[in-house]
Amino acid sequence: MRLKFKKILVPTDFSQLSLNALNYAGTLARLTEAEISLLHVLELYELHSHLSEILDMKKVVEKAVSEKLTQIQKENASLLGVKIKAHVVSGNVTEEIQKFAKEQKTDLIVMGTHGVRGITEVNRYLLGSTAYRLVHLSECPVITIREPQKKPQFKTIVLPLDTTKETTQKVKYAMGFAKLFASTVHVISVSTFFEEFRYNLSELKLQLNKVTDQLIKENIDVKTQMIRHEDVADSVMEYARKVKADLIIIMVREESINEAILGSRAKKIITRSSIPVLSLRPAKAK
Repeated sequence: MRLKFKKILVPTDFSQLSLNALNYAGTLARLTEAEISLLHVLELYELHSHLSEILDMKKVVEKAVSEKLTQIQKENASLLGVKIKAHVVSGNVTEEIQKFAKEQKTDLIVMGTHGVRGITEVNRYLLGSTAYRLVHLSECPVITIREPQKKPQFKTIVLPLDTTKETTQKVKYAMGFAKLFASTVHVISVSTFFEEFRYNLSELKLQLNKVTDQLIKENIDVKTQMIRHEDVADSVMEYARKVKADLIIIMVREESINEAILGSRAKKIITRSSIPVLSLRPAKAK
């Protein structure tokens, strides 16, 4: 699979985390020739009610965002040559990001999972607790970045497996990133003691071998690991930190314990991982 990102969306409040997300988007956009939409959601609180009668706050913010973007592009080499358009909308953060992504037919969202004081000087959190809701509702893949990273890269990827048919979707994306960045993919299967009584572990081993063979055939560097741990999400994050991973790829749909090795643990990984997470929703059947 070749990564085909034409439109990448980066929600921002111009906090350090959201700017870090823009760097990641720039790295991907440069290699896939994608266009970046930088979206700022303006939430008008009661304290702005009288001011908004005198000034068109949206126009004021649009000008400020445009000036800030020009400054960022001049100061950041990773964004040179990348086409970026700034947009300002008003409303609920999660709803507006989701709406914008759908209208623009966005291929990927890259976002920081929380922010601090934004360009409008409103002390609020851009995504924070809403991150998982947005990931869960988004029709396109979402990369969440919870902590500032030193350098945007995807050299080491962790791919947790399960026995569901949607696993092939994760494999395709892992393959796409690996080919684009010459990455090493760590394919891991994690089981808990309780789950070992619920299904046959040989299915996981079979899936592990199958995916490994697929990646090797594509000349991708692969490492595999079977892990037994009391908490699947913690195990995935611990392993990712151990190998100094740059990206974890997961599915976000909650699945039956008989079917999945990740399932509802996705929320824990998204909200707690110090390593960027690429979340995918199962593709709709055609």
